[in-house]
Amino acid sequence: MASSVMIISNSSAFMVDSIRENLEGNGFFPVRTSILGGKGFREKIDETMMFLIIASDDMMKKQDLLLLIRDACVKDDTKAVFVIGYREDIRLMETVFPKGILAESFVRPFDMKKMVAEMVEHEEEIKARIKKRRDPSEQYHILLCDDDVMYLKMMQEWLSERYRVNVVKSGAQLILFIAKNKPDLILLDYDMPAASGPQVLEMIRSDDECIDIPVIFLTGKSDKDSVVTAMQFKPQGYMLKSMSRESILAQVDSFFETKHWKNIEV
Repeated sequence: MASSVMIISNSSAFMVDSIRENLEGNGFFPVRTSILGGKGFREKIDETMMFLIIASDDMMKKQDLLLLIRDACVKDDTKAVFVIGYREDIRLMETVFPKGILAESFVRPFDMKKMVAEMVEHEEEIKARIKKRRDPSEQYHILLCDDDVMYLKMMQEWLSERYRVNVVKSGAQLILFIAKNKPDLILLDYDMPAASGPQVLEMIRSDDECIDIPVIFLTGKSDKDSVVTAMQFKPQGYMLKSMSRESILAQVDSFFETKHWKNIEV
């Protein structure tokens, strides 16, 4: 099925018709909507995967409609925004759409073929992500290790919406588990009795079969000194236990998409 692209422009310029033709020629289903009129915009937003905004001076005057797009993308991370415009127009769009929602911007004059290729690549990534969520055999595997049973249960419920999740309550259980199973990511409690997170990480890194398993520390301490101390042990990153469900899922999703963990600044 062709992916839907909403082309948002406040004019009927030749460029818009050319973009539509190029998208159709590459398997997309483009729908043009005038942001100044807004008719049908709210009705079609939920069924749209990508929003291609032709930025202009007048575009920011319709910020209420731009915010509708942003909110839709926040709720559904399979949606994304692309922007075409002059540098100043793009800069203004960046104040509305943060990274993660704004997939790519193209400065005028832009390369049409390159833009379409970027959108095709993004479409493939999104469809692969959706497939992983629908097919349990294709889901990434996460191992949670924490001595707090209630926290383990909560995290397992949250992450199981999108990933295969196993839980262990100690470093010893973790080492036994990874001897037979190799997860795609380990979320490891930094402060545990018997064997602390850093000690367990050292054991993981000393095993040639497990050395490349990504490890993210779970920590309840958000002060800068504690975080710096945790990062000295060279995990892939750290996750604050106080983070919301939405933030945790967004961080983990981003890690698997980019294979790079972006820590929250403290």
